[in-house]
Amino acid sequence: MFAGCDGRLRVDPVPPGTYEGTRGDQRRGARTVAHVQVAAAADPRWVSLPIVMHREVPAGAVVRTAKLHAWREASHVYYQLQLTVLLPDAPMVPVRAETAVGVDLGWRWQESVRVAYVARGDGTGGPVTLPNDVPAAFDKSASLRSIRDRNFDDARRDLAEWMASHDAPDWLREMTSHLAQWRAAAKLASVAIAWRDRRFAGDRGVFKAVEAWRKQDKHLWEWEHNGRRKALARREQGYRTWAAEIARSASLVVLEDFDLRQVARKPPVEEQGDHDDLARSQRIAAAPGVLRSALVDACRSRGVRVVLVAPAFTTLRGEPCGAVPHGDAARYLSHRCPACGAIWDQDANAAANILRQGTALVRAEALGGGEESVEDAAPRVGRWQKRREAKAAKRVQRRRVA
Repeated sequence: MFAGCDGRLRVDPVPPGTYEGTRGDQRRGARTVAHVQVAAAADPRWVSLPIVMHREVPAGAVVRTAKLHAWREASHVYYQLQLTVLLPDAPMVPVRAETAVGVDLGWRWQESVRVAYVARGDGTGGPVTLPNDVPAAFDKSASLRSIRDRNFDDARRDLAEWMASHDAPDWLREMTSHLAQWRAAAKLASVAIAWRDRRFAGDRGVFKAVEAWRKQDKHLWEWEHNGRRKALARREQGYRTWAAEIARSASLVVLEDFDLRQVARKPPVEEQGDHDDLARSQRIAAAPGVLRSALVDACRSRGVRVVLVAPAFTTLRGEPCGAVPHGDAARYLSHRCPACGAIWDQDANAAANILRQGTALVRAEALGGGEESVEDAAPRVGRWQKRREAKAAKRVQRRRVA
């Protein structure tokens, strides 16, 4: 079905028009079978897997690698066939000021989680919000996890009290020798499963309680993981849809050039508070890195240029006059300009500043100067590479001293 696979991957085609109906119709129509060669060509062995082709492979794409990932969630095993494809270069869309877009990524609770704000060159724009059912599903999974933890603590304590006052067989005492230090519910579940074939006199009540806990914990475990998995899928689909809409109507997309890992680091314990916990949960639900990746991928596949600008003062600098007020950008949504007295939404103001800087950069490049864009910029050096380079430099210095 695809080029460049050397006959080691075959995917049965899906019916024409599969990806034009509703999401449910697409999922049902996109069911097909993938055939993957898992042994050497001298003794070829094939694995046939039923899959759902979530997206149509673009015309002219060449499959470079095919990886089969398998993982376990609760009591279920899932697998995913991941295809890495080489796409032909899309023709670049001519940049026009009225179709340029500035995007300020973030997370803020405004009746729903605001994940971005968009400013367009034609003066339109607005916030991008995460549907409330997504963070609600994350909260529900966290609540179920808390219930499981409490139930596990109660079941572990009750079993320990029963064993302290009853004669238990050696196998049970050996399996529960470190019961007080257990933190994993799977250990107690393994005891309940082993207990089924090793019943002994006087264990009816305690065995019934442990087995009831195991069944209830399994139910809550599957409920927790299924809810989180569905919420992740809804969020990813929503981000991809939004990114595709932006890429179809834009000729230039401007983003801030900053490392999202910096905002993910926890502050020192003495500086943490309730506000930090709430912001952290909103950041995890919003996943701005996933949103940015979806937007960049959608733009590059459609020939839309993506430009990165410096993030300094994009939130606080007033877009109309350029003044920078003093204040905590993270605490207040609105700011008042000390120069002109204007009041602005800081996310809308940041998106406007990002758009202005990006269009100015592209205009300067067109005149023969300017700065680097995301396509021309040097690749960012990761923290692990920096550590390796620092260690190598220390080793060289030690050799010189010796």
